[in-house]
Amino acid sequence: MKPLPLEDFKAVVRNTPLFSIDFLLLDPHNRVLLGRRKNGPAAGCLLPPGGRIFKNEPMKDAIRRISRSELGFEITLAELSFLGLVEVMYPDNVFDEAGFGTHYISAGFSVPYAENSPPLTDPQHSEFVFLSITDAMNHPEVHNFSKAFLAALHRDTKPSAGLLEY
Repeated sequence: MKPLPLEDFKAVVRNTPLFSIDFLLLDPHNRVLLGRRKNGPAAGCLLPPGGRIFKNEPMKDAIRRISRSELGFEITLAELSFLGLVEVMYPDNVFDEAGFGTHYISAGFSVPYAENSPPLTDPQHSEFVFLSITDAMNHPEVHNFSKAFLAALHRDTKPSAGLLEY
């Protein structure tokens, strides 16, 4: 699987929702890993690492590809616990072009992370930080859609429909 050519991807972002995976990594102290986004949408916000699934890419392969790209190591489907789905509509887009936003449906998963220090930054993030779930829920730079996943972690219950509100 490979990404679409730029103009094709712009057309997709302009006209359809994207489906993505977000990883809520929990360290041994039950802190969640968040990364500060460098580019839009949501540039400057703290979000869980993640990324979009490509057309015809099996989810298990997407999980490995996205975790390797965003974190520098592979996560497997077997390590994940489903938290729910969040729908988010950003007013901006990765292309920094006026006239259209970005619509995501994101599947959130929790995953244990054995390390006590965050991974190195990647091209998408200027920094990674660990925050307690409570601190992350109250942090003004943590995006609201991420707080829906954090609330699911905090409650340790999943809604029957799987769609989380924020």
